[in-house]
Amino acid sequence: MRKIILLVMLMVVAGKSFSQTTSPPTFHPENLKKLQMQEDSLRQYSDSMTFGDDDGLRSEACFKFIKKLVRALKTPQSFYYHFDSLKTISMVYSPDNKFRIITWGLLRHNGTYRYYGAIQMNTYKLDLFPLFDYSPLIRNVEDTVCTKDSWFGCMYYNIVPKIVGTKTYYTLFGWKAQNPRVVKKVMDILYFDKTKKPVFGAPLIYYTASTKPKTMNRFIIEFNKSATVSMNYNDEMQMVVFDHLVTKSEADGKPEKSLKPKSYEYFPDGTYEAFEWKNDRWEYVESLKNIQYKAAPTPVPFFDNKKSGGYMKTKSVQIPK
Repeated sequence: MRKIILLVMLMVVAGKSFSQTTSPPTFHPENLKKLQMQEDSLRQYSDSMTFGDDDGLRSEACFKFIKKLVRALKTPQSFYYHFDSLKTISMVYSPDNKFRIITWGLLRHNGTYRYYGAIQMNTYKLDLFPLFDYSPLIRNVEDTVCTKDSWFGCMYYNIVPKIVGTKTYYTLFGWKAQNPRVVKKVMDILYFDKTKKPVFGAPLIYYTASTKPKTMNRFIIEFNKSATVSMNYNDEMQMVVFDHLVTKSEADGKPEKSLKPKSYEYFPDGTYEAFEWKNDRWEYVESLKNIQYKAAPTPVPFFDNKKSGGYMKTKSVQIPK
């Protein structure tokens, strides 16, 4: 059951990414045939990474997948090949088509995850930056600047570019299963330094919901794994919109039992917060009010103060999509 849930989550994340690239050029027949054959092998390794019976089998499949993927990406025109059958692998393209990020997660026996990834630049000869998950050793996640060797691992599902001066900053949106009880949504900033190497984290997120306003390099929300929580860029509103999260005590208007509730105690309450691009940075918007939505009402979980015991149920709210 745990593996099936993981597969569904990965498919949701990866499903968004394949449509975010411009139409590829006509493939040379030899390149196309080679890529299709390599994709068949990659799919088998990908399935083993997800459904392998133990850590050893999944890890072995992961390392074989990495070697085979690098070999496939060396094929000319590989940047435009989507590898559509790899349902548990996310491939998201930058809107300016300068690069794509390939990411996936590996489930461990204890319910934790390790993430793998690479940035492929849009060049004729393969220009690839492997990403190494450094998450367990990052103490101050919101403020740490990361490199490809100290990456805050996750699976990306969207990229939004913003230009500040002469530099382009890419806002990345990612999904990260932390453990059997907690999932995170990540809003990170990627840019390329003077040596054209990727850097993760930049002080472009201004958050004022805390007791003291602060500028952050990345923004993260954590919540119960069973909850459906959104955080993504809304084209119509020109904002990053995300669910407001509360604990049962907050929903009931009662004092918290602890000064710092656990991440798995948080669920969405049907309201939304946002970041708006102003003054060359993402500035926090406390709540979204009096907004006209085109999307039909959508059922989401919320806290029922009047219901004892199981306090989560659903109601229809208009979600900005």
